[in-house]
Amino acid sequence: MNYYWNKGHFESLLEIAQGIESVEYLAHYREYLLLREKGLRKQALESLRLFITQMKNADFDTQKKFTNWILHIDWTNRSVHSLLPHPLFEGIIKPCLQKWKMEEPGDPAPYRWAGIFLWEQDSLEKACAMDRDEQIARQAMVHRAIEDIRFDAHHLPYCYLGDPQESLALGRRAKRIMDELQDPDIRKRFEKILTLEMQLIEDWCEFKKSGEEDFNKWCVNLGRNYHWIKAYYYDP
Repeated sequence: MNYYWNKGHFESLLEIAQGIESVEYLAHYREYLLLREKGLRKQALESLRLFITQMKNADFDTQKKFTNWILHIDWTNRSVHSLLPHPLFEGIIKPCLQKWKMEEPGDPAPYRWAGIFLWEQDSLEKACAMDRDEQIARQAMVHRAIEDIRFDAHHLPYCYLGDPQESLALGRRAKRIMDELQDPDIRKRFEKILTLEMQLIEDWCEFKKSGEEDFNKWCVNLGRNYHWIKAYYYDP
C-alpha cells in the first residue's frame, strides 16, 4: 500500500497480522487487520463481524485467550488505533473481562485489563495487591497519576485548576508505586517527568505565598525553564 499518511499505524497492522498467520482461530481477525491495512474499511468490518460472531460462540477459555492477547498487543502498540474497534470491544472484550473477574477472582489479569481499558481504578489497585510483580498495572497507575497532575496544572502560569496539596499527595503516591517498577528505563522515564511536575506544583505553592503577581516572571527569576501550554479563552 502507498502510505500517504499515518505510515507507522498501517505498517504495525501488517506486522501484527503477519504474527498471527498460523493461528487458526484468529483467521477472521487477521483478515480484518489486513483489510484495514489496505484501507478497505467496508470489507474489513465484514471480516470483523464474522470474527465477533465466531468469538461469541467460542468457549470461554478461547475468549479469555483472545482478550488477554489483544489487550496486551494494544497496550504495547498505543499508536495503533484500529486494534479494538467499538463492536469488538463492546461485544467481546468488555463482557469477557466482566465474566472473567467474577469467575476467577484470584487471577490478576482481568483486573489489570479492566483497570486500564474500562478505567476501573479499583481494579488496577486490586491487580497490584494480588501480584507484587504485576508491572503493567503499576505502570498504568503511575501514568494516570501524572496525567491527572498535568491536567490540573495545564492552565499555568495563570491558575491551578485543582488542589495543589492533593496533587502533591498523588505525586508522592505515584512515586511509591514507581519504585516498584522493575524496568529501570521505564522507572527513570517516569521519575524524570514526575520530578518536574512536582517541582512545578511546589513552585506554584511558594509563588502564592510570595505575594508576587506574575508566576512566569517569578519562575524566570528563580531560573526555572517551564514550557507552558497555550490556553485559549472564549467569551460566551
